[in-house]
Amino acid sequence: MRHLKILEYALSSLLRRKYRNISLIAVYALTISILASVLFLTYSLKLEASHLLIDAPDLIVQKISAGRHDLIPSEYVKKIRDIPGVGSAEPRYWGYYYDSLSRSNYTLIGIDSGLPGLSLLEGRMPTAAGECAIGAGVGHARIAGTGDTLTLINSRDTGVVFHITGTFRSESNILTNDLIVLPKKDLIQFFDLPANRSTDIIVTVHNPNEITMIAGKIK
Repeated sequence: MRHLKILEYALSSLLRRKYRNISLIAVYALTISILASVLFLTYSLKLEASHLLIDAPDLIVQKISAGRHDLIPSEYVKKIRDIPGVGSAEPRYWGYYYDSLSRSNYTLIGIDSGLPGLSLLEGRMPTAAGECAIGAGVGHARIAGTGDTLTLINSRDTGVVFHITGTFRSESNILTNDLIVLPKKDLIQFFDLPANRSTDIIVTVHNPNEITMIAGKIK
């Protein structure tokens, strides 16, 4: 009964100034909602970034020309491999593609084998000419999936038909939602890339403590 009396007194005190108390509750609820939204958004971005960086290379070497990303000479790969402490250096071929049908921007990347960080939902990765694998966002935008075809316009304004061999996902939707994976030769032909150029170079370093030093040597 003592506790009930305390509760009754508290409620009666609130009801005496009910409009003022309702206003205070509304303000506090709005403030807490805004803070909670900011915290949830921050946590989500950190979580996506952590998933994205798990399989990222130690270093990515890109050429900048007039403040813009430019194709890098393939001869740089051998020079980078010769630096003591470098585990591997491989050219990477990728580019952006605007799809006028779905009004979406896709990322196209060429591979020789599997791509780190990706797991297939169904089907398989492309291995032969004219094949591709797509992310969930591409499949949703083009209403396509494994076994269907995907038509893209290459750099010579010619339609190229690719057979979809699989769909995939990764821990980070940022990485795969707009991704299309092609065999490396197909991607080079699609973007008409020069034979002695690549998009960038990915580098692995034996000792993580030497990454900054090796980055300075490469630069």
